[in-house]
Amino acid sequence: MNSSAKYLARNLTLVSQLIGQTIQHIIRLMYLEPEDELRMESGSLLLETNQSSRLYLDVDEGRGNILVFDASDTSQPINYTISKFPYKYTVFPEGYSQGLVTSLLDQPVSKIEVISRPDKDYNLHSMCGFRLTVSPGHSVCIGAYLTDLKIPDLWILTPEEMDTNLHYQAVTPVSE
Repeated sequence: MNSSAKYLARNLTLVSQLIGQTIQHIIRLMYLEPEDELRMESGSLLLETNQSSRLYLDVDEGRGNILVFDASDTSQPINYTISKFPYKYTVFPEGYSQGLVTSLLDQPVSKIEVISRPDKDYNLHSMCGFRLTVSPGHSVCIGAYLTDLKIPDLWILTPEEMDTNLHYQAVTPVSE
């Protein structure tokens, strides 16, 4: 098993690659049919960009962080995990048009911030999510434990829906 420092570094590298890319789809992966609004439903997420990046997002409930995997290469084992989900619902753009995530359409990600909780001893809650900004005033937050309810499900939220006690750290793009 990877240490938390290793997977957090991998998460950071993968998420930083979204800077300059345009989000094409956000897909909710589920074992059961949805009962709630898709952006706040239980289940993993698959984030795809117009530049062919695919990131699989899940929750490490034991450490209160997100897990990020590169699913761009179809031969990677994570794609087998993705194929096992019987329900795949597009949250963005087709499946959700109330304006919260539609600002991501046709605009590249200009800024990413890692979201953490102040109680991040032993890497707990040190990367419980991230905020994607496409232009000033247009951002969404993706992660777990992002509200004062501290729920271990991946949600897509507006900055206004977030717990006010969270910390944000800007991410710089990784040089290739």
